[in-house]
Amino acid sequence: MKIKSISSKLLNVGVFFSLSFLMTLISFSQPSWPLLSKENKTEITVFKPVVESFNNNTLSFRAAISVVQNNDTPVFGAIWGNAQLEHNASTRITKILSIAITDLRFPDGVDATEKAELIQQIQRSFDNDKPRLSMDDILADLDDAKKESMFTSQINNNPPKIIYTSEASLLVTIDGEPEIGNTSERLI
Repeated sequence: MKIKSISSKLLNVGVFFSLSFLMTLISFSQPSWPLLSKENKTEITVFKPVVESFNNNTLSFRAAISVVQNNDTPVFGAIWGNAQLEHNASTRITKILSIAITDLRFPDGVDATEKAELIQQIQRSFDNDKPRLSMDDILADLDDAKKESMFTSQINNNPPKIIYTSEASLLVTIDGEPEIGNTSERLI
């Protein structure tokens, strides 16, 4: 009887520690996004970054942001930047150690002073919170960026040849190359 109660207690303790360990792993893998920053009646929300490139623990990214000033309507924009990462191979989680925002854009634009203040506030928020990214998400974003690059390289944005005439004309669609020539007195 005593052996059964000791073994069941050991089992309960083992289950408790296993669950505790599992909860710790889950809490480390939980995303830190969106990243919120509030300073001087300005609230900035940085949404999860989209990876553009990743090389030697340096991540180039873009991210959507929203800025709310004086509890007004949010204004949405985007930031581009580079971040230095620290990677934990066992949990496959990376922590952003430092960040340099290279560009910030809004549809209506912002003046240089306000732009500099917003960039500084975002950088302070990253420095204070040290947000995390999953290595699996980074690799998936890199794969998407590669596919996007392959697709966009196949797009032809060259303008078509424009034929202008000051007389009345008619566009006739044909198979093959068009043949331009005179018939009686008119150009076809």
